Amino acid sequence: ATLIHKPLTIPPSIVWLATGGLNALTIESLRPLVGYKVIVFPDTDLHGEAYKKWQSILSEAQKVLGQPFYISNLLELHATEDQKKRKIDIADFIVESR
Repeated sequence: ATLIHKPLTIPPSIVWLATGGLNALTIESLRPLVGYKVIVFPDTDLHGEAYKKWQSILSEAQKVLGQPFYISNLLELHATEDQKKRKIDIADFIVESR
């Protein structure tokens, strides 16, 4: 098999950061991002637990930090059941969708 790598083109105005895991998203980890438009893409799972957890954290962060934070439901809406079982993240989804 031949692996063909196609690099993702991300506009320079977008900064792509990883949290380092489900439990790494905290109010304190969001504090340095105040002043930026922040959209998080939680991993997906069969019951939407990651999405619910991050939604709760962002709601609290919005109150504490005084800034809106956004959460994408892209994976919740478009990931297959198999992808949800594997708990894929947005990078996996992009690669698998190409």
